[in-house]
Amino acid sequence: MKYKALFNLLKIRFLFFFPILIYSEDLILNNQTVTLDGAHNYGIISLHNNSIIYVDSTTSKLILYCDSLFVDSTSGIIADNISLNQISMGSNFTDVGAGGAGGGYANLGGDGGGDVGSSGGIITGHLDSLSTGSMGGAGDIQLTADDHIGGKGGGAIMIVSYSAEIFGTISANGGSGNDYFTSGGTNIWDHGGSGGGSGGHIILNILHLEMYSGSIISAKGGNGGIPYEGDNEGEPVIPGGGGGGSGGYITISSLAGVAPEFIDVLGGVGGDNLSISCHPGQNGLSGMYNYKNLSITSSSHPDPSIFYLNNVPVFQLAASGQISGYFYEVSNSPENNVTLAESQAIPSNNEITMYEHDSLDDGTWYLHIIPYSSNGTFQENWAGTYQFRIGRNSVMIESQTHPDSSEWYPGQTIVLDISALPGISKYHYEFGKNPLIIPQIGISNQLVVNSWIEFASGSGEYFLNIVPEDSVGYVFDQPIRKRFNVGSQPPFNNFFQNPTVDTLILSSTGPYDNFVLNWVNTQNTNGDSFSYFIESFLDFETVFSDTLISSNQDSASYNESQIYQGMLGVDGDTVLGYWWVHALSGQDSMGALNGPLPFVIMKEPYPIQPFYLVEPLDSAAILIDHLLIEDTLKFGWEMTETDNNLPLNYKFMFSDTLGYVNNDSAFHLFMDTILSETELVFNYLSIYNLMDSL
Repeated sequence: MKYKALFNLLKIRFLFFFPILIYSEDLILNNQTVTLDGAHNYGIISLHNNSIIYVDSTTSKLILYCDSLFVDSTSGIIADNISLNQISMGSNFTDVGAGGAGGGYANLGGDGGGDVGSSGGIITGHLDSLSTGSMGGAGDIQLTADDHIGGKGGGAIMIVSYSAEIFGTISANGGSGNDYFTSGGTNIWDHGGSGGGSGGHIILNILHLEMYSGSIISAKGGNGGIPYEGDNEGEPVIPGGGGGGSGGYITISSLAGVAPEFIDVLGGVGGDNLSISCHPGQNGLSGMYNYKNLSITSSSHPDPSIFYLNNVPVFQLAASGQISGYFYEVSNSPENNVTLAESQAIPSNNEITMYEHDSLDDGTWYLHIIPYSSNGTFQENWAGTYQFRIGRNSVMIESQTHPDSSEWYPGQTIVLDISALPGISKYHYEFGKNPLIIPQIGISNQLVVNSWIEFASGSGEYFLNIVPEDSVGYVFDQPIRKRFNVGSQPPFNNFFQNPTVDTLILSSTGPYDNFVLNWVNTQNTNGDSFSYFIESFLDFETVFSDTLISSNQDSASYNESQIYQGMLGVDGDTVLGYWWVHALSGQDSMGALNGPLPFVIMKEPYPIQPFYLVEPLDSAAILIDHLLIEDTLKFGWEMTETDNNLPLNYKFMFSDTLGYVNNDSAFHLFMDTILSETELVFNYLSIYNLMDSL
């Protein structure tokens, strides 16, 4: 085990000051409307009695995170006809009195009608791009400078929730094209209808989603404007209708499927007028709907709406089909911006691929994936985003009666309060004068309330050691510790130990120096003489004797040779312990505020015995053909050991001249590996598939 890891194993968290994290409030509307854009975090969202959340046209995009969502049959979340996006805009009219084309997004917009038709908007985005629909093209008003402006595109809505019940509407529909009948204008000349806007984008990542009769999730294209024949019938112009906007994207990830009756991504209808001679606009094509039975789950963070203590999340990836791996990103942004060029990759491991990420800070995080096939092609239909939350440092211990760990309070009754983010609500604790007692799950006191009282049996320093537990049973290895001072402060100023050493490594052959522990001097406020007393804990009780030191010193020196001899009485080669400095005068004693502090002492390992690679042979060349394709490539070596039989790992390292090993892309043949076994095995088929794609 690495020295630093051993030291981290000993760390006990001090609660002097912690940032306070405030969880989201609820959004409950009853016969009310509200306009929102950007990202918002709520506990509960509940819409009743004709209540509407409108998406503001500033960005035309709304992202909602919540624990639960309820939309009754009269209410909805609406992003219709708001986007001025022109990326896939339908073409403007190309002839006198002609219609504009429909906007495109998930499919092609319909062409505008005219002697020379205008072209519908193109396909852009994908099922997880969370962009907005585009506008339709303008329709011409004959012999005037005015035109009918195209319908606006639908906006973008993303909802991430643990559960949802939807009786009403969630929509991001494109707006219909304008025309004489909706916008007015001169009745003398012909009017071409403008194109409909394309449908927008809706993404629902909802673990438990229930849709009820009459509810609808809609990203329809807007209809094209209707052509109009003016009163001046002497001119030869034949007006044209606007093209319909294309449908948008709807992507739903949940545990249960969603029936097609609840989904509408139809393209808009092209503008036509059966009462006149005209060039009708063409219909916009239907958009895309994709249901994904959650391709990402997490055993460590199963509920996206609550927080967990574990800051090393574990995921299960389960896309279907011939998947070779997953390009991925982990970020605080809910938008899936995974790219082939910049994102890292996780190799696939049959139907279920396990992935453990590195440690992360507290907050709301997102794992974005896009699977890829053996030739490196994105499988966007199985792209996914998984929200997870970490609240490792959110546990707050406070006291109404003894709020400051550096102050002394006369009362022996200590009122305690504990709080944390949702999902962290179980605590195991010990209270007393022992600063290092570790609560035992199932044996120590367990809290069922957030406030309680402890009684100090007399004056002195008391410690609350507490181990939080989250909803999946994850607990800390070491407790959170908070100090409480009861009685009158002893006649010393507060002082601190210097945490200058965390690991000391000693060799059986030396050379040996003096090992020093030091602290900041204090003073006796009465002017009396005093001493320092160093108390040792755990394994240090064997290695060090408790030591009295003169008050004019601010350090203690130990001979490393004597420490090494003391370690001979300890099983193993590692000593884990704590030291705590006290100021002592008669019956008065006060410990350093930040003690006890941990450190590690290790014996230097004995030499490792020689060993050799057994297979494959040196300079071996391997041809993967039909005879080998089902076999495996094995690297094997002899076992070795140290003279004192310490456990060993083996680091297996690869190198090449072409960059096909140890790179961050998906296309690597081998990666350096650390393992305890004496062989490393690769499947020839997986090697062949990767080489075939290079």
